[in-house]
Amino acid sequence: MPFISSNKIASENPMPVSNKLRLGIIFSSIILFAEFIGGLASNSLALLSDAGNVLTDVLALSLSYFALMQAKRPANWKYISNLILINTIKMSLKAENIYYLTAALQLPKMPKPEKYT
Repeated sequence: MPFISSNKIASENPMPVSNKLRLGIIFSSIILFAEFIGGLASNSLALLSDAGNVLTDVLALSLSYFALMQAKRPANWKYISNLILINTIKMSLKAENIYYLTAALQLPKMPKPEKYT
């Protein structure tokens, strides 16, 4: 039996990245719904919080898939403003930006320190 390299098998018929992302979104969504329904049925906060974590994974995969589909489109100067808008929206949806925005919105609710005289 001849030795077959795993690289040769993998390179013969590779799966496109868009299909891999699509499969990841589908499987993660199935896990998300299963954990959410299971968490509601069993009143399990751990399952519900893990479903929230999987939701962020699904959103990140969806955003990557959307960016990949936009990158495959041919360049066109007519739609450059739309691409700038999409890039701006994509950057504003990052988790760090949402975290800092929610922290900044809570600042007015915090008590101000008293001045000592």
